[in-house]
Amino acid sequence: MRIKKEIWQGSSYLLAILGTVALILGFGRLSDEAATASLQISIINAEENYFLEIEDIEGMLLGFTPQAEDTVSRQHVWQLQRIEEKIAAHPFTQSVEAYADHKGNLSIQVVQKRPIARLISQKGNDRYLTAEGELLPLSEKHSARVPLLIGKKLENLLLNEASLEDKAGLMALLHYLDKDEFWKAQITEIEWKDQAGIVLYPQVGKQFLELGYPEDLERKFEKLMMFYTRIAPLQGWNKYSRVNVSFDNQIVCE
Repeated sequence: MRIKKEIWQGSSYLLAILGTVALILGFGRLSDEAATASLQISIINAEENYFLEIEDIEGMLLGFTPQAEDTVSRQHVWQLQRIEEKIAAHPFTQSVEAYADHKGNLSIQVVQKRPIARLISQKGNDRYLTAEGELLPLSEKHSARVPLLIGKKLENLLLNEASLEDKAGLMALLHYLDKDEFWKAQITEIEWKDQAGIVLYPQVGKQFLELGYPEDLERKFEKLMMFYTRIAPLQGWNKYSRVNVSFDNQIVCE
């Protein structure tokens, strides 16, 4: 009986050891398959803004591994929702979609937010302004080449409660500049003065451009283009310090 008991105990130990080895091999196989599964990341960058890069996304994925194996499809299940939530928490992420194929290969597509202006704060708290009117923090990775919004009125307009009509007018102006290649390259700073309204500061020329209230933009920029193509080439680029197109059917140059 003692011999049988020892044989039974020995068999139990052997089975336990074999079970442990199988468990380790099973986890090893899962890790190996997870490691060999491909990862594809695509980031849609508008206007070559690189606030988010592939290395950033890869860093966010540290600690994420296939959660389990689906016994029906034999697919390793990624925690897709948690991955999307992690990436979506980045301030420059506009949208993110993560999905995996039947082999466990993970694909992630990220659309980043795109600034169209930069607010220069008198308090030193500069922000980016997106095409949707959202304020974003600055980035240590990248600096966007966008018009600067200067002056107290614009800061109050964007940071405090202000007229929705005024903010809509500002956004309409920024969208207009953003879609026009010439003016997008030419206008470097925008200020909203109380009496003169919107004042534009160009890249070329010493004159500042008075736009008035941001409305009827098509007509006003046509007059500004007339100044650039007909008046300035004949009179000289530095002859005038001020160009006003806020009045109907007039271009005032001083």
